Amino acid sequence: MDPLNTKHILYTQFDTFLAGPSKKGPFTGFVNDSIFVEDGERWSFHRALLRPQFARQHIAHLDNLEVITNDLLKCIPGDGTSVDLQQYFLDVALDSATALFFGESAGAVQHRLALLRGETPDHPWGAKFSSAFDICQALLLIKFFYRNFHAWYNPQELIDAKKECFGIVDNFIHKAIRKHGKAARAAKASKPDVEADETGSKRRYIFLEELVKYSEDVELLRGTIIGLLVAGRGPIAKTLAFTFHCLVRYPEAQEKLRKEIYEHFGSEFDRSRITFESLKACKYLRWVIDESLRLYPSVPFDARTASKDTYLPHGGGPDGMSPIFIPKGSAVEYVPYAAHRRLDIFGPDANWFRPERFETLSQEMARGTEHGAWTYIPFNAGPRTCVGQQMSLTEVSYVIVRMFQHFEKFENGEFSQFVKLDMSLNMGLGGQGARVRSFAK
Repeated sequence: MDPLNTKHILYTQFDTFLAGPSKKGPFTGFVNDSIFVEDGERWSFHRALLRPQFARQHIAHLDNLEVITNDLLKCIPGDGTSVDLQQYFLDVALDSATALFFGESAGAVQHRLALLRGETPDHPWGAKFSSAFDICQALLLIKFFYRNFHAWYNPQELIDAKKECFGIVDNFIHKAIRKHGKAARAAKASKPDVEADETGSKRRYIFLEELVKYSEDVELLRGTIIGLLVAGRGPIAKTLAFTFHCLVRYPEAQEKLRKEIYEHFGSEFDRSRITFESLKACKYLRWVIDESLRLYPSVPFDARTASKDTYLPHGGGPDGMSPIFIPKGSAVEYVPYAAHRRLDIFGPDANWFRPERFETLSQEMARGTEHGAWTYIPFNAGPRTCVGQQMSLTEVSYVIVRMFQHFEKFENGEFSQFVKLDMSLNMGLGGQGARVRSFAK
């Protein structure tokens, strides 16, 4: 994948290469009217709506994530038993996202913990939503590959799963709308500050309650929330899974990361030392995550559609270095998975896990060079750069730090030398998943 072409598609000719046409059809009925399927003024509206919700002050509070992570650590056996961490991380990401969006966690980690203890789980909607959501993502990818014939593929399993997801999400939407109406009436009657609870303490930030201040359109709110869950849950969980998949195969990197984590955050949990700022300042931790995303980007390929006759800078002529004509309506795909493994850019060890490469690559990215900013694009690039990037990196970083503080070491839990990849709407580990053996201190 040519970096100049990538820049042309995602930035220089952003208004010409549209994201919506390739997704709107297949995903209609699931993520209607969301930032991921819209272009033009409607996309700008969604971007403006979402950007303030991901401001630093809303993603820097880690207390809720600690509660979820603490339960996660209780679920993972510390005796070296091999388990698929990817499934555990999917629970964490779902709980974190639903707590932020709805003000109520799905309780997926607690559900798993209760089952491990032989107890009866008490979060029925979380398990139902998780199962239905996974079915939707897997079947919608198949629908996506049908392209212009996507309407032919609409199995009853997908219809039922969407109905389950919508019912749960709509319940929270109506709850938020009712709460907003009550708060508005209270404010009109000059009652005490509606931003404070009964004790006078400032209310915890709840994403959906902020959105209903701008719109009470249920379909808009549903599409926004489900779109964010698609973009947040899978990528966060699978980035964690791929990171540990790599670390157990590269023990030197694991040991180096452990030393850096202990230096920055201590070998034992101290909540005051793990902050948004301190996580961001831990360079090797960030390099490890960046290298995992380089090898295994959550979205390994994507597409844009030309809204008019246009061109790409490279691809034509005998040597492929001249411009090439792109007719109106043509789909143009770009593949971060391939771009991230270019030997001429990342070196002869491009297929190996070596976090240290980001010591120089991060400088190129900061300067905006084509071989930096337009080759390494795990969060997309240009105006459509992921609005939740910092939230995702913060959550991934936090969970890694807590895992290293709790466990003495991690070892490979499977014997296959091959990596089997799995695709839903984002890439994860297939086969046995992220099989890891963890050893408690």
